[in-house]
Amino acid sequence: MALDGITATALSEELDNSLAGARVDKIMQPDRYTIVLTLYNGRKQEQLTISANPSLPAIYLGDPDLPNPQIPPSFCMLLRKHLQGSRLLSIETPPYERIFILCFRVLDEFQDQVEKRLIAEMINRRTNIILVNEAGNIHDSIIHVDHSINRVREILPAHPYQPPPSQEKLSPEDWLAEYSAGKEAFSPEFASLRLEKALVALILGLSPFPASQIVQSCGLDPRLQIKDLTTYQLDLLARALAAEMEKIKKRDWQPTLYYADAHDPYPLDFYALDLPSYLHKKPIDSLAAAMTIFSRSQSQSNRLEQKKQHLRRLLNQELEAAVRKADIHRQDMQEGREAGKLQHYGELILANLWQYRPNSASLLAIDYYDPSQKQIEIPLRKNLSGSANAERYFRRADKAKSKLRIGSRLLAADERDIAWLESMQTALETSTEIEDTEALSSEFRHYQSRKRQSPRIESLKEAEAGHRSDDRKQAKGKQPGGRSDSANAQSNNQPGKPGKRKYKPAKPAVVKKKSKSKSGEKPLPPRRYLSSDGLLITVGRNNIQNDQLTFRKAAKDDLWLHVKNAPGTHVIIRKDREIPVSTIEEAAGIAAWFSRKAGSMAKVEVDYCPVRNVKKPKGAHPGHVIYDDYSTILIEPLDPAVLQKPSAGQ
Repeated sequence: MALDGITATALSEELDNSLAGARVDKIMQPDRYTIVLTLYNGRKQEQLTISANPSLPAIYLGDPDLPNPQIPPSFCMLLRKHLQGSRLLSIETPPYERIFILCFRVLDEFQDQVEKRLIAEMINRRTNIILVNEAGNIHDSIIHVDHSINRVREILPAHPYQPPPSQEKLSPEDWLAEYSAGKEAFSPEFASLRLEKALVALILGLSPFPASQIVQSCGLDPRLQIKDLTTYQLDLLARALAAEMEKIKKRDWQPTLYYADAHDPYPLDFYALDLPSYLHKKPIDSLAAAMTIFSRSQSQSNRLEQKKQHLRRLLNQELEAAVRKADIHRQDMQEGREAGKLQHYGELILANLWQYRPNSASLLAIDYYDPSQKQIEIPLRKNLSGSANAERYFRRADKAKSKLRIGSRLLAADERDIAWLESMQTALETSTEIEDTEALSSEFRHYQSRKRQSPRIESLKEAEAGHRSDDRKQAKGKQPGGRSDSANAQSNNQPGKPGKRKYKPAKPAVVKKKSKSKSGEKPLPPRRYLSSDGLLITVGRNNIQNDQLTFRKAAKDDLWLHVKNAPGTHVIIRKDREIPVSTIEEAAGIAAWFSRKAGSMAKVEVDYCPVRNVKKPKGAHPGHVIYDDYSTILIEPLDPAVLQKPSAGQ
């Protein structure tokens, strides 16, 4: 993040010009690290958000879109006690340090005017927000730091406030004055440092991001060290650095957002200067607005990544379990293919009983099914008779047949689950908005709920595998009349064992379909783009939306596209007229873009056909379809951001 000392200095000057003299109307603490001050400057209300989150320290204007808790934390109550109704006198920073000092004038309990300071230290892992009285003692801080964390600088109530130790570096003005006076730009102590680190170690308040951009603007290899540069290269680097330091000296602030490319929704960084850079740059009116955009985008990006990481872990676990089950069922099918051999052995034992010898480990039987009448050695169990060994082979053959029959059915279900989970993974990796991830999470929860409520098909396997043993148990309990003891007792009206209650399976809970996301808002509609020929291209965001798009919203004559033999999204071209080849290529490129294959190969095969040729198998997972009479195109993935978005009426 580019909130270095230089940017902090420019930001504090801008905030001071716009907020000095404002009244504190409201104070809230939406989370553990964030304070929001609602300030009225005589014209309008401004919300100053200060975040002490170590991963994303920030101070910016604007509503953080976070809820105000009903029970405020203790630090928030302390701020309300001391700062509610106060006047903000100034916002300043020590020279090129990432420390914002907000000075307030407030009436104390004796109605005397006193000054309070709210100090926001934006120093990464040492980020903190501290309330200090006019004597320099700490009222409290949002993060307590005792001797177990820092023995030199404790931040606790009633302790005197000590600023962080100063850095032994030259300020931009001091370095520029020495360079203009003809002094050597880089002293020998920086000779063994790489170029970027040398600039950061030299200039107070300079961070790695602007340092790297300055080095790249000179066409120098950032891996080089200062001692590796020629005199000309040293002079080139010094002049590039001096040009930026001159802007700082003149306070020629040029707030700029930096993006990886023109279509990237999230900025990589922001800075107080318009640096020479190969990144896509977007000038902005104020540095406070730049930090607001950057902080919100980073917060949204972090939230999106956290949700994706959580769902990614659940999908991986479910996919691993499905793959293990599929392997087990493949093994069952492999064993089931031995049913014919086992049946054959049983029949040969019965046909060759005259050769059986008690306690034999094997039987050398004549294979009467073989025209050459070859002899086969069949393994036996010594403790069983010949007919019992034959019965054992018949039972094993029946069990193998059951394994083959049920295993094939279970394997087909496993393969459907695997295909659906892989499509979920693809949709997750291509999701760019939190609502997309929430929709995928809802779909995954629906899958788990349906899986829990449906009867376990594995029980069929256990039932069929054990039906012969159950028959034998019942046969042992039967009387000569063909009835069991309990049956005779009931028919003679004799008291028998207490009857069991008839088992009634519990009704599955009804899952109510939710049409709204967790945030209470309607789920996002499908992605919509206009082709270069003006035709509407609609793209599903997840499997449930894919089904709705293909089977409910698309017309039979519309064109349906999907990546061949790979997880991906459903793409629909609305057929208002004859569809040109260029539109088909663009839609196919979008289908390839939202496929897992897009990251692994230059070109992707995409199938397309009219919607009428797309069918959904009975009992299939959302998004799974079959289709026929289709064509295939080999296309490169196309970033849909290059296409126009349709208007609301289209």
